[in-house]
Amino acid sequence: MVAAVHYFATIADQDALLDYLGEPDNVALAPWPIVLDPLVPLDSSAALTGDSVMIVTPALGAPVLIRPGEAALREPTRAGLFNRLNWERLQPGSAEALVDSNVSPVLFWQPGTASDSAITLSELGSQADAMDAISADYARWVNRAMNGEKGARGIGRSG
Repeated sequence: MVAAVHYFATIADQDALLDYLGEPDNVALAPWPIVLDPLVPLDSSAALTGDSVMIVTPALGAPVLIRPGEAALREPTRAGLFNRLNWERLQPGSAEALVDSNVSPVLFWQPGTASDSAITLSELGSQADAMDAISADYARWVNRAMNGEKGARGIGRSG
């Protein structure tokens, strides 16, 4: 099941989230869903201005990348269908790959924006159909990340 928290946050709140997750020592930030191969990390200021960001913790492993000809594009499953649709829609270049969100131990983050007049919605969670199928440690990490933010800022959960 895809799981996420949706929340409103200032830039200071977003920085606190990254501190809570252990950035830059314990997690790395990268674009989502198209990445360069090999992965090129973002610094936190670039991530905060990005539309969609992947949060990777090396302790759980690297993201699984999809390239032409790989099994993830041929699977007769819902995940395989979404991989094919995303590949066709996004058309990664020859040095790029798609993140296979169904098997990668990563968090999906859409940082909202904040100005003097408005704060937009942010989202943090997992895009995997079954987090436990990736690993029990991954499922615990996702839940800690989402619950840490919820507890700290009164955020509601959806999924």
